[in-house]
Formats: sequence, C-alpha cells, structure tokens
Amino acid sequence: MKSWKRLLCMVLAGAMLFSTGVVTQAAPALQSIEEKETVYFTNQDFLNAAGQAYEKGYISEEEYNYVFSRLSARVGIHGVNKCVTVGPNLYDYYFNSLVWSIMVGLGTGAAGYIIGLIPGLNAGVAAAIGTAVGAASDSLLNDNTGVIIRVRAIDTLVGTGPTPNYIYQFVSIRNQ
Repeated sequence: MKSWKRLLCMVLAGAMLFSTGVVTQAAPALQSIEEKETVYFTNQDFLNAAGQAYEKGYISEEEYNYVFSRLSARVGIHGVNKCVTVGPNLYDYYFNSLVWSIMVGLGTGAAGYIIGLIPGLNAGVAAAIGTAVGAASDSLLNDNTGVIIRVRAIDTLVGTGPTPNYIYQFVSIRNQ
C-alpha cells in the first residue's frame, strides 16, 4: 500500500512539474549563446545557505542538522556545483552526488529554500528545482554521479516594470 501511495505522489508531482512553471521577478536572462556565464557554488555554500534558511525559519533544526551531518561526514566540505548558460534563456544546473542526495532527503520545500539562498542563484529557479526534487526523487535518478537539471526561462511579457517576469520550466533532468 505504501509503494502505491509513493507512486501516486510521484505521478502527481511530475504532472504538476511539467504542467506549470514558477513565475518570478528576475534579472534579465542572457540573450545570446555568446554571452555564456557559469556560476559556481560549493558544498560549503550549500551548508551556509542551509544555516541562513534555518535562521530565517524556512527549515527546521532537524533539516539543518541533516544537511550539516551529511556534508560534515566527508573530510572537509568539498565539492563544486554550477549553473551554466547553454543557450538563450536555457540553463543547466549541475548538482554533485552529495548535494543531490541531500536535496532528495530534504524534499521539495527545504531544498528549494536552501538553493534560493545560495549567492548567484535565482530564487524563482530554486523553487522550480525544489519541485523537481519531489518529482524526480531517488527512485528515478541515482545519486552516485549527481544530476543535471535543464531549465528554460520564458519571459511572460506581462510585467510593466523594468524587470521582466519569467516562468521557469524544466526541459530535462538526467544523471551526470
């Protein structure tokens, strides 16, 4: 019975993930492939963001301790993750195996909050990636190699202010 409930939750989360996007105010996305930009963040940045999320009340003490213990289990807190612009309004988010397994263990909300607090990453994309964590879970992707999550930013042209509105939609999630 428990496996049926899990399967049903995964199917519903997947349907939500691919049928909706996250609308957010964002800095303009890079407009041409020639303007490639890569934003790196380390496992230490992930831990620092988890600390900030805990201080702001976004995650519980138990969730923070989970992140801390998983990252501290390795000698030092090493590991690099990155966001790479791969085309006009198209981005690949590379998460190493440790960060991905932590995100899956935390679940949708906590993972999204933490990613949104990492300097250089967009909070709107973080919410969408958090949703992907719930939909993908550890049963669909293995955490031995990490994952690459491709996201497309779509300008809705609805905003009247100086900053455009974007909907972030997933293109694919795959193992590295």
